[in-house]
Amino acid sequence: MKKYDYDLIVIGGGAAGVAGAMMATTNGKKVAIIEKNLIGGRNTICGFTQLIASRFSQLLYRAREGASFGLNSDHLKVNLPSMYSEIQNNTETYIEMRKKELEEAKIDIIQSLARFISPIEVAINDRTLTAKKFLIATGTNLYTDEITGLPDVDYLTSSEIYLGLPRIPKVVLVVGAGQDGVEAAEFLANLGSSVILVDMDERILPKEDPEVAKIIEAKFNRKKNIKILTETKVVALENDGMQTLPTGRKTKVIRAILARGEQRKSVRIETVVLATGQKPELDLGLENANVKYETTGIVVSNQMQTSNKNIFAAGGVSFIKENKKISDILFSSYEKDSYEGAIAASVAFNGRSKTIVENNGFVRMTNIYPKVASIGMTEDQCILSGIKYTAAISGLTQKTATWSPSAEDGFVKILCNREKKILGATIVAPNADILMQEISLAMRNGLSVVDIAAAPHVGMSLAEAVRVTARKLL
Repeated sequence: MKKYDYDLIVIGGGAAGVAGAMMATTNGKKVAIIEKNLIGGRNTICGFTQLIASRFSQLLYRAREGASFGLNSDHLKVNLPSMYSEIQNNTETYIEMRKKELEEAKIDIIQSLARFISPIEVAINDRTLTAKKFLIATGTNLYTDEITGLPDVDYLTSSEIYLGLPRIPKVVLVVGAGQDGVEAAEFLANLGSSVILVDMDERILPKEDPEVAKIIEAKFNRKKNIKILTETKVVALENDGMQTLPTGRKTKVIRAILARGEQRKSVRIETVVLATGQKPELDLGLENANVKYETTGIVVSNQMQTSNKNIFAAGGVSFIKENKKISDILFSSYEKDSYEGAIAASVAFNGRSKTIVENNGFVRMTNIYPKVASIGMTEDQCILSGIKYTAAISGLTQKTATWSPSAEDGFVKILCNREKKILGATIVAPNADILMQEISLAMRNGLSVVDIAAAPHVGMSLAEAVRVTARKLL
């Protein structure tokens, strides 16, 4: 009988990888995690830093918003070194916490690239390791559009702006208006930058219901320092030399060529931020392991098993091809990835699990102010899939919901089927993440809008907007 180095080797130390490794150790298995960067995973850590950074910038924005109540915010200033020091300290604490968790579980941590050289063997650094089972959890990398001149200009990714800026740029071009781009645009605008937000789609946040784009675009337009250009492509970037700003500061200027249809225009900017979406990390020698994959990721079953029965994949690197439900939006979150990783490890050593991966309990979050939380299907998806549905929407300004400074900038929307079961929901509100938990729990447990409508809710709170919306569907 062949002796293996490990029972399970996990490639990738993000949410899915850590959850899978921890699950395997509960079964007494010898486990190693191979991670090329930081334990916790690049995307998870970036999400963590974005959350901290956005809280700071939103606090700054809300302080300025309080001027209508007599709060004097004229002298508010941003101390960048102090802000980034706090972000860095919190991030380092998070990484150390994750490492300690793994060490206490006696999981070996190996910092290296990994590449399959056979179905049971991976190459790392200057040696090879074997395992009975593998879990691939390498996540995703930034997708860069074919923009002429991009390699010749200094640009930042949407995650890098939360890790440290030497100064607040005056004019920023953010390329991509999905979740990452919208979050980056708001963060920079709150700090004081003038932002041009560009996307080829007809609206920002295209994966969300149209009402979301409408309300966030209106919010951004009122900020006056965020300009939205949809159905627009960045075709070229050029260095335009040094220029002196009105403040006297000299800076490199970039000229961006934008195209909308046949129209062309150029804008001069100081910084480019790429938020062009993510692609799965597939450079792993998967052919050597007999693992099938497509451009959208490694093909897995709803038990996270690949075409090789001893190799599993979870998180952003994988997708469930056999599941034809349109509701299964390709997205990644800490909770979803962790869930998939745990199922993968459980199936690997315990056989087929009674639990299968379903997306209907996982919330998609856009951390701006107000927050955007969504779950399950959108109206577009219901229509495309031919599902009969009923939708109801309630604003936050109704008399049953307490007032908030951004009450006019929010709503609760719920979709249900003929049996009153919840198909999906969207909430835009300052505490949308908390409000959505009720709906997530209901969906995971098969409850209906009838149950939500009948449940007591905290009076004079935004939670009442959830109940009011549910009642509209009765």
